[in-house]
Amino acid sequence: MAMACDMLISRCLEGKRRGHEASAVGERLVAYECEREPEQAERDAEALDALLANSAETARVERLIVASGSRLPAVLARTLRLQSLFAPWRILEMGAAARALLKGVASHVNSHYAASVRMPRRRLAELARTFEVVRKALLCGTASSLFAAKAAIRSNGFPAALFFDEESADRYLAAEVDDPYSCRLVPRELFAVMMLAGGLCREQKAKLFREVRPFGDIVEYASTKVKCCGFLFGEEAVFGDDIIGLSRPAKANVREESPDYPMAVNAWLQRAFADSEFIRRAYVANKMSGHDVIASSFRTFGLKSNAISQGQRIDRIVSLADDSNPAYFKLMLDIAGLRVDSVGAVLALLDAGHAKSLAYLVREHFDMLGGCLTPEQLLFHCATLDCWDDACELAEAVETAAPGTAAKAVDPFGNTPLWYVLYNGGRCDTEGLARYAALLKSLGCDPRRANHLGLSAEDIGI
Repeated sequence: MAMACDMLISRCLEGKRRGHEASAVGERLVAYECEREPEQAERDAEALDALLANSAETARVERLIVASGSRLPAVLARTLRLQSLFAPWRILEMGAAARALLKGVASHVNSHYAASVRMPRRRLAELARTFEVVRKALLCGTASSLFAAKAAIRSNGFPAALFFDEESADRYLAAEVDDPYSCRLVPRELFAVMMLAGGLCREQKAKLFREVRPFGDIVEYASTKVKCCGFLFGEEAVFGDDIIGLSRPAKANVREESPDYPMAVNAWLQRAFADSEFIRRAYVANKMSGHDVIASSFRTFGLKSNAISQGQRIDRIVSLADDSNPAYFKLMLDIAGLRVDSVGAVLALLDAGHAKSLAYLVREHFDMLGGCLTPEQLLFHCATLDCWDDACELAEAVETAAPGTAAKAVDPFGNTPLWYVLYNGGRCDTEGLARYAALLKSLGCDPRRANHLGLSAEDIGI
């Protein structure tokens, strides 16, 4: 029975991959046949996005789609404005050839968008009529019109995501909904456009960021009462390095094991969802630019595991640690001929709760670390410590050892150390968090410095 189940899952996965001709490359990566011309696919996607952004005639959009031919999966994977491409009125205007091409690659497009191109013409016409009514209600933005829009979508059984664009989604999300427990869903491509294309002001972006929660290929917006959760993107999908491909997640769930092709190749999506821990781990695993800084944002310094045996040498270092007298700890290390000169040793001291002993070594004997960690790496890691007092002490030690670190430290996404408190499970200790944030600011960390999303720590309430 178990074997039969495994075979069924395997066929399911293979069927999904066949939709965009994926083939295994080694143990982790998947390559795509349609990626034989990635540069041309990139140019086609840019041209398609430009047409859609400027509300071009469907005939021009159609010509580009047909000209893409076998590259179409690669082109659509890189295209953000899918809400315009798959709008019901546009699909109705397209000829049979373009519709057939879109239908043929719909298996890797957001299922909410793919639903429109797969509809029979009569059903599509009904969708188009409902679309116009709902769009007017969304743009009106009143509570009664929002209620009517939701009722129209539900009664006809249409995917709600089809009715949003940059303008209507913003108004819909800004308004209070009739049901405080209902979710407001927007496709992730649309979220990326809203966050990166300059359509929203800084305050609106901050509001969206604070309310977002992961939900597959849909970005889920909860009520305004929900606090910022920090991890924006929930689907476990990453991208490769030099070759175009993506990592297969290790979980057993069929959907999560399916390749996430757009996230693998779409730089806009990668930027928009860079605060996902899984995306950040991809930087470390694939040695992307800035991976050494990204690694320090994890409790275990990247992909290292606390469960790994530390070895007798590191166990001996931990046994000598004395937070009541760190200077004595240094003396005992010298007598034993030991040095805290590896990430494993630093990690072991922190895991054992000896942040004070480590802070002393950093402050008074930074050279003992042997260059295993830079001051910036240590400072970014401070925000992941469970105890804010320990985080403060270690941060002060880093600044003493390397003055100016707090002012200049920035990760590849433009985030300062202040931003990293979002990833700490101890955010409920608001007093401790406030002390840590105040310390970083006093050390020169700029709370107004904007990151790649155009947001700062101050914008999201840190």
